[in-house]
Amino acid sequence: MSNDCIAIDCEMVGVGHMGSESALARVSIVNYYGEKLFDKFVKPKRVIRDYRTQYSGITAKHLENAADFDEVQLEVQELLKEKLIIGQSPGFDFKALELEWPVSTIRDTAQYYYLFGNMFGRRQPINKKPSLKRLANEVLGLNIQKSSHDSIEDARICMLLYRLKQTEWENNTVNKSAFTSLDVGKCRLCGSTNHVRRQCPRNPWRS
Repeated sequence: MSNDCIAIDCEMVGVGHMGSESALARVSIVNYYGEKLFDKFVKPKRVIRDYRTQYSGITAKHLENAADFDEVQLEVQELLKEKLIIGQSPGFDFKALELEWPVSTIRDTAQYYYLFGNMFGRRQPINKKPSLKRLANEVLGLNIQKSSHDSIEDARICMLLYRLKQTEWENNTVNKSAFTSLDVGKCRLCGSTNHVRRQCPRNPWRS
């Protein structure tokens, strides 16, 4: 089973009006043991309006010699074949990669409290998902994302969360039947699925 599991995390930059839409800028993949399998910066197909450095950790320098999107998309597609894929709200990652994937092969760590909340004395509703930072702290006792995000670190945290409850996860009938599509969420301010609230042009505290 361990050879069949990978974890993925992507970082995005802002494109479009006021940088409100998300575009792929980095893809990181680790194996079952957290070892790096793939980590590349990606040149977005559209003009970058906002590097979102405070969240993504990405600057213009990182993308100077970045790989072409099509090249990265093909490489990632090959790596994911016949794998069980772990990620935090991976619908965003697949949308950015412009890939469609069988939901039955995906384990979304954002569903962690929904599936195993009794372990923490809580049953969190499916539409109120915890951040990866919160899960790392409350479930694993780790403090991550102290400044900007790091997609390798985030992918490793996702894998640790999965491994902690792997047997229960695979035996959980809810996981196999309840989720029929990849959730890409919506901005609470404008309803867009292209960004989260902190990047919304309507957010008065957006930096």
